[in-house]
Amino acid sequence: MVKKVKLIVFDCRCGGKAEGPVEVPGCNNRWRISCVVEVCEAMNAGQGKEDVIKGWNRLSSSFYR
Repeated sequence: MVKKVKLIVFDCRCGGKAEGPVEVPGCNNRWRISCVVEVCEAMNAGQGKEDVIKGWNRLSSSFYR
């Protein structure tokens, strides 16, 4: 039996809140998460909601782009 775990979206590494995951209009199963701080421009997009959340959480916990 596989146990489902609810993924939470971390805040951005700049301290701003994450916006999303939001479906990409006109695409099938494409999602985007981005920082709400205008000058930050951190963003992660990809296939599958779970993968995008995991990728964002890795991005938000590091200091490189």
